[in-house]
Amino acid sequence: MAELAVGCCCCCPKTAPAAVAAPPPAAPPPSTSLGVTPTAAVVAVKSCPGGLRAAADGLVDDLEDNNNQVQQLAGRGGYWWAAKDDKGSTIEPIGEMKMSAGGAHGSKYALHVSGKTASGEGAWGSVFGLRLAQNGLYDASKYAGISFFAKAGQNSASAVRLKVADVNTHPDGNVCKDGCYNDFGKDFSLSKDWQEYEVSFAELKQQDGWGDPRPPSVTPGKLVQIAWHLSTPGAAFELWLDDVHLLECQ
Repeated sequence: MAELAVGCCCCCPKTAPAAVAAPPPAAPPPSTSLGVTPTAAVVAVKSCPGGLRAAADGLVDDLEDNNNQVQQLAGRGGYWWAAKDDKGSTIEPIGEMKMSAGGAHGSKYALHVSGKTASGEGAWGSVFGLRLAQNGLYDASKYAGISFFAKAGQNSASAVRLKVADVNTHPDGNVCKDGCYNDFGKDFSLSKDWQEYEVSFAELKQQDGWGDPRPPSVTPGKLVQIAWHLSTPGAAFELWLDDVHLLECQ
């Protein structure tokens, strides 16, 4: 089994500065520069005036094979993973991710996670996600965005941040140093019923106030992973996720 499937933390955190509310994994110390470093990769991102649609080869994972590897399609083939801070946050499953019965629109399987985020100093919460390629960076430059189906449990927190790690924000890109993990992302509030969510790469933004480098956009041609981050302090969560796709312009 690949290392990413057995508990490898793909977004191992550091302590966040106190000034950042509900910080994501690995916020830097307050002294970290917020300027764009000369080595940051900067590229144009597709805009889609006519909207988005699922790409013919864009299926990342529909989970119907009931394993923790994403679909081996268009150069992908990474693994699902989960991680949490060491301040008391929890998430299950963790380690080798296992799928659960009952997917979107009557399908057999979905990813089902539950746990609770801590609220103490330095707590950044819980996160789960998928590595796009088994090794290295993934070229998603022909795509324009991401969609997924999700729902929250009846007594669950609903706030989740979709995070797309790239060459500039993940250590594997060899660009960021102390300011890694402020991935480009978007905040969502999940419904209690299955619903499809989509976002274009052009919409993704870094969070304010931390991270280095801070390029103007995500770099689709050099992606690492897609993750869903739960950071509301002291909140219990129960989420289902299914049918992750890469999108193209209509």
